Amino acid sequence: MNQHNPDDRSPEHAQQAYPVARPAAGPPVFATAAHDSSGNWWAPWPITPLEALGDLAVVAGVILLPQLAMLLLGSEETLDEASISAMRLMGANALNWAMVAAVGVYLTYRAGQPLSSIGLRRERLGSAVGAGLLAAGAMFGVTIVTAVILWVATQADREAMTEPAREIYARLGTPTWGTIFLVAATAAVFEEIIFRGFMLTRLRVLVGSWGWAIGLGMIVFAVPHMWQGWVAVVRILPVALVLSLTFVWRRGLAAPIVAHFLFNFLQLATLRGLQHLPEFQKLMHPAGG
Repeated sequence: MNQHNPDDRSPEHAQQAYPVARPAAGPPVFATAAHDSSGNWWAPWPITPLEALGDLAVVAGVILLPQLAMLLLGSEETLDEASISAMRLMGANALNWAMVAAVGVYLTYRAGQPLSSIGLRRERLGSAVGAGLLAAGAMFGVTIVTAVILWVATQADREAMTEPAREIYARLGTPTWGTIFLVAATAAVFEEIIFRGFMLTRLRVLVGSWGWAIGLGMIVFAVPHMWQGWVAVVRILPVALVLSLTFVWRRGLAAPIVAHFLFNFLQLATLRGLQHLPEFQKLMHPAGG
């Protein structure tokens, strides 16, 4: 009779005989370390491409359902969006993105992944803020360069180049400082959790490289901004690149959130500061002269 002592097996044999199972649920919520011994900080426990695709489909569905509902209910004129106060409109939008972010966090937790795998981890405040400031500066830099290239390459008229500002102005009017802060903060937190933390890491699993994942993630992030016009979509692509690179570099969401908040806040504050200038009003109401 051929009997073997389990203790005499090679380490490789023992690993095959006793595989380490993925935890069903309840991983550490905020892990201090950015990655585990496998080196795959974005997926400490293996995720198949099919699972990643399923997670992306769920989140995309949650994002698109409100848009589909708007189309089924009727046009913007039928809904009389202009009669809705800026705070109520932005509140509804923030609630929608919060719901999507919650779904992403839940899917991550349900898969047995620590939330650090989507960038929700403890980070040093000073380091995160410093990296966020650096990223915000880069975002403004690429925005200016992109605007100049667009103007030179396409000879876009002034109305096309200022369409993003006009669309924001149409929704917010003259925003209070409280509105500016809330809009900038909610967009920064929830959009970074969704697009960088969850979708970018799932795209990394799906396509197998950060380069392709970041490229696809840029497009996915830019498309929901189409309501601001095609110029905004093009200008947002390099902004998404900076945020994605910052996330991968830092392996955390703190710096991208800081950068995203500063980028939005300063733009909205500038919009508020310029509203009393006659030239600004002409740009915002080109049909009226």
